Amino acid sequence: MAKQIIERELTTRYHENTKEGNLYTSADFFMLRVPLFPIEVFYESNKSSDYLAAIKKYAKDEKIREAILLSSPSLYEALPNLEGDPTSRKTKQALSSFVRFLLRMCTRATPYGLFAGVALGSFADRTNVSLKDSHFHQKRTRPDMEWLLAIIQRVEQRLDVVKQLKVQRNHASVQVGGRMELTFATEYGQMKRLDGKQKERISIRSTEVVHAVFDLAKHPIPFEQLISRLMEKYPEAGEQKVTGLLWQLFSQEFLISELRPPLTVATPFDYVMERLALLDGVQDIYSELVAIQARMKQYDGLPIGTGIQDFQELITRMKAIEASMMPVQVDLHVGTNKVSLHNGIGEEVAKAVECLWRLSLPQRGASHLRSYHKDFLEKYGTSREVPVLELLSDEVGLGAPAGYMFPQSSRREPVSPLKYSDKREASLMRKVVHAIATKTKEIEITNDLLDQLETEPVDTKYAPDSLELYVEVIAPSQEAIDQGDYLLEVAPMPGSAKVGQSFGRFLDILGSEAIEKHEQIHNQIQEQYEDVIFVEANYLSTVGRHANIVLHPSLSQYELTIGTNCSEMAQHALQLEDIVVGATIEHFYLKSRTHGKKLIISADNMLNFKNAPNIYRFLREVSMENVRLWNPFSWGNMDASPYLPRVRYGKTILSPAIWKVIPESLGLKADPKEDKIWNEAFAAWRMEWDLPRYVYMAFGDNRILLDLDNPYHVEELRTELFKSKNIQLREKIGGTKEYWVTGPKGHFSMECVVPLLRRPPIEKKKIITSYRNENVLSKEQYIKLPGSDWLFLKLYGGHQRQDEFIVDQIHAFADSMVKKGVADEWFFMRYIDPDHHIRLRFHGKPEKLMKEIFPELYPWIQECQREGFIQRMVIDTYDREVERYGGPSIMADAERVFAKDSQTTANLLRLLRLHQTNLPDYVLATISIIDIMTRFGLSFEQQLAWMEMRVKKDAQREEFRKWRKPLLMLADPRNNWQGLRSHPSGEAIREAMALRVDVLQDFGRLVAEGEQNHSLWSSPSMIMGSLIHLHCNRLFGVRREMEDKAMAFVRHTLHSQLHWRENAGDSN
Repeated sequence: MAKQIIERELTTRYHENTKEGNLYTSADFFMLRVPLFPIEVFYESNKSSDYLAAIKKYAKDEKIREAILLSSPSLYEALPNLEGDPTSRKTKQALSSFVRFLLRMCTRATPYGLFAGVALGSFADRTNVSLKDSHFHQKRTRPDMEWLLAIIQRVEQRLDVVKQLKVQRNHASVQVGGRMELTFATEYGQMKRLDGKQKERISIRSTEVVHAVFDLAKHPIPFEQLISRLMEKYPEAGEQKVTGLLWQLFSQEFLISELRPPLTVATPFDYVMERLALLDGVQDIYSELVAIQARMKQYDGLPIGTGIQDFQELITRMKAIEASMMPVQVDLHVGTNKVSLHNGIGEEVAKAVECLWRLSLPQRGASHLRSYHKDFLEKYGTSREVPVLELLSDEVGLGAPAGYMFPQSSRREPVSPLKYSDKREASLMRKVVHAIATKTKEIEITNDLLDQLETEPVDTKYAPDSLELYVEVIAPSQEAIDQGDYLLEVAPMPGSAKVGQSFGRFLDILGSEAIEKHEQIHNQIQEQYEDVIFVEANYLSTVGRHANIVLHPSLSQYELTIGTNCSEMAQHALQLEDIVVGATIEHFYLKSRTHGKKLIISADNMLNFKNAPNIYRFLREVSMENVRLWNPFSWGNMDASPYLPRVRYGKTILSPAIWKVIPESLGLKADPKEDKIWNEAFAAWRMEWDLPRYVYMAFGDNRILLDLDNPYHVEELRTELFKSKNIQLREKIGGTKEYWVTGPKGHFSMECVVPLLRRPPIEKKKIITSYRNENVLSKEQYIKLPGSDWLFLKLYGGHQRQDEFIVDQIHAFADSMVKKGVADEWFFMRYIDPDHHIRLRFHGKPEKLMKEIFPELYPWIQECQREGFIQRMVIDTYDREVERYGGPSIMADAERVFAKDSQTTANLLRLLRLHQTNLPDYVLATISIIDIMTRFGLSFEQQLAWMEMRVKKDAQREEFRKWRKPLLMLADPRNNWQGLRSHPSGEAIREAMALRVDVLQDFGRLVAEGEQNHSLWSSPSMIMGSLIHLHCNRLFGVRREMEDKAMAFVRHTLHSQLHWRENAGDSN
């Protein structure tokens, strides 16, 4: 049978997409979304000879009236104006608003009040989607969360009530100096009532008593018991003072009560009512709420169109308790006979989403975190794991990343937007020009073109574990779908970054099967990871209404909440103070101190977390650091074009044809007073650009279907154009007969949400190696301020003379301080921040460093300045990299290695500077690195294996060939470097390396012991790698390419020696 829709709708030849091994596979279920009314309402009203009369008839339909009452009470009150003078302003406004709502409830499937609803469907061998009459649709009414939170706020303003509740510490607090600061206050979700003004900072003095409160209230504790426990601890304070302190902490949200509902429950109203029922003194409000709860259930039981009076009475009663524009939120479950789609739809969606992923920007994670990541590495390195609350504090950490708004970040780094490649932009432009020139109006993305358009090939291991794609299935019939005669169109709001985010809000009305399927997917993804905990995180927004779209049943064993309580279903409640942030060279990661595992923090809702409190946004963004996200199809630089053709991949329309309209497009600057001028201008523009009769008008995230032959619809377009100054018209795919979802009253437009899972990798993902003692370091252990036992100098000057400076000045001066007893050791390293400088650190007794070194230091610094070695000196704080070098128990031993290696390096630099050796610096580094590994305790085989893991086998191979034969002998540590000592400068090199032998061997033994007894904070491999890196830094400076060259030489030397040793029968 011919594929009618494919042949009719496509203007380019259809090529069957036979690509195998898709990255994604669809789940066995989907969510069907359909509007309340059939599409016939749209087409039949357009056919009417008197459109206005048809509209007025619909305005009397009780189902339509009830749907409008829920969504726009003001329009409901204005409906009588439709009967007024058609030329009057009130009638025109009412007509415009009603037409838009009517179009929405018969053409748009996005759930909203009673306008559209949802149902659960499955993929099967045969398509069968049949709706029941709307009498069988089920409403679910919940109190608007802003209204409910206002009730809670009112109840909690009474101390006598709060004394009956359990309270716990608000874990979003952090100590900043002598004060305890709340990083986020919820305001009970009433910020709109506060004119949108959120308190900038809430803080209290960090006293011993406050700490005692927080310790006692780490977990929920009765308020009265908290008073008693504090009085036991501080009997002299008295009950009045203790109660006053606790009430102050509660009023400022440092303590929160059990009355605040979790956001991972389907029925927060029931949660609150269960707790209010146990309290004394709240009977009046409780009885009113009981009556409201009963009226909600009564309203939900009424068929659509019969509940107007009940709804009005419910709203009136709710507003009498607490004022609100709309105190309820309603969702709709659609009654169905059967909902199944052919399996081929899921397969086609999987191909489409892989195409979109490959066409997306290549950046992994959030681009605006890149400069923040760089600053983190600068301050903390790759081994320090920092409490997230501390990190985001301006006073004690880095502060929030640039662009964070709640509270506003003080960082102002310029953020360069990511761009697609010039190759991609040029390819697309050629395709657009060709489509216009040939009048095909369509670009087909073949697999060959996809390869060309991919900005940068990215390893599929960085693809999201799961996602959701919204598509419309366009076909003449259900039978046609089964025969493969269909098209898919990706929705304007195309989906989500994770399975569950689109379903979450509706899971309770979709039923237990939907919940079970999502739990299975959660478990399936979790099983792909090793040593990773997946956490469901939510926060109570300052705009309470936002919580309406967040509510969903708990799906995770681990929960993190900010500003409210966890659900009782959660097996583990994670706290913010338990979370630390670390970084690899490439990206951030999160980790739990308690569990010693990496965290991936997400949420099963569609709330935009960019408007969330900084702490929440950061946790969500860092959890996506190692993920290349997917984007809807983007035109890149061509996005501003007045016309863009349709884009198709296989059977999927990734982007419909688009016309961008501004008043100037029609030759107009403003809305002309005469209708004739407008009509002629629009008709001419429509003909010039060959617009079809039916198009969607898109503005923001809304769209409505328009008939451009209907003057009332064109008037809506005119109104929106001159109001917004910029609108988008999108082609409607399919004809008037391509509506295959059937119901008793006609055919329905549809959209389905398809969950997609990435095919599991061969091996489990292990994101980070877990080497960590979970004890938290005190600042005194790693922060060494001036005046402590460490003095840290930064000596800024030109980098060209650094070798001379180290050899002629630093080495002599630093050694003299040790000989005079002012310091007991010193070490240096080179750095750039962005100015080149040498970092020189002295260790000794604080009083000697402060009193005796400065009389010596000042004349030396003056001399260095006169000689042109330095321009300025800075005394700074030494931030010890305790984690990087194994932990606090062996950090001092590591610093002794730094000191001896500084002397070794200074002597090697002296040989080079005075031309006392003919060996280049990278050859000296090769010999020295092998010495470090040998003294650290690695056997020859371990050294070779370690290097093979870190250096590509072909790196520097040609350059090494020149040195292969000499290095076989020079870099052989056997017999106390016998081969090296035969070289003219060999003995001097050996003596320089001998300075660090004892400390390196001692440190190597300590590292091995720490590895055995599990006290090591970093792996032996990482510790040795850091020692080698620092040695190369001292020898080469910040020239990383020289370090890479030396490492390559070491690999090749060891590999060459392997054959040499095997032939000699020696593997020691």
